Amino acid sequence: MAFVVPKIDQILLFKGNQETNQPVENIKFTGINFRYSAAPRGINVDKQYIDDNTKAIFPWLDLTTGFSDIQTSVECGQAILLQGANHITFSDCSFSLLGNYAIRIDKYSNFNRIADCSFYDLGGGGIVIGYNDMDPVTAGVPPLASPSNNVVESCSIHDLGIIYPGSVAIGIMNATGSNISCNAIYNGSYTGISCGFTWGYGKSYTFGDTIQNNDIHNVMTLLADGGGIYTLGVQPQTVITGNTIHDVYRSRDATGSQNNGIFFDDGSSQMFVDKNVIYNIQNQKMRYNQTTSSNMKWGTRTVK
Repeated sequence: MAFVVPKIDQILLFKGNQETNQPVENIKFTGINFRYSAAPRGINVDKQYIDDNTKAIFPWLDLTTGFSDIQTSVECGQAILLQGANHITFSDCSFSLLGNYAIRIDKYSNFNRIADCSFYDLGGGGIVIGYNDMDPVTAGVPPLASPSNNVVESCSIHDLGIIYPGSVAIGIMNATGSNISCNAIYNGSYTGISCGFTWGYGKSYTFGDTIQNNDIHNVMTLLADGGGIYTLGVQPQTVITGNTIHDVYRSRDATGSQNNGIFFDDGSSQMFVDKNVIYNIQNQKMRYNQTTSSNMKWGTRTVK
């Protein structure tokens, strides 16, 4: 019997130099199997959030060891990281047996493409486009830092969140012009596609993204308060269209709010929603929190 024990949690790093305008560019990977990365351990958590919230509810928990993270578990790391990288392509590749997210497209990374790839058996999630900052405009992050015009298409992403259950199949945060199309997403412990990372109605760098023609099912298998698609904040020019979302139920061990087909969370607005099909959802097919349907732009009404 053979055992594989990964030693590193990051396999590849593409890092350009923004100060000298020298991005990493024009690299293509085809038909490669990326496998085996370690699952990071240790503390990576917003201490104030824990002090103000978790400790008040669960005072007996010991949070001095192990790993904890806020929504999407984005800080669990990634096997492949793009920073200041343009026109990097992954096609017909597989990503499996990874301890964290497979790929993260970070700041100053544009026009990258992930197509016809398979992602499965992941400790974290599939792909993150963006960076972890819930108020980057106020913080003074330059607009050009936000990754733009990245594509994820015709991929299968399944059996994820095995170690970090708050992970998502595809996360968009502080990114513009992303195109998420024709992907099959299933068997995830939390949300399928998450778009937006700024609470309320303040300014955001998440806008102009397209989520279209994806098939999302059997997600939210462990946690609650999410959905097939989850949105957050004001997102002008973002389009959610032609997606099929089905068979979203609720674990008997889940606590908290509902699981939905599409969950429009705090401040979600100015998005165009059209021709989505939603069925076999245990709770509401569409849910609104701190927003209303009138804040969206509707085409052909989503089938309910």
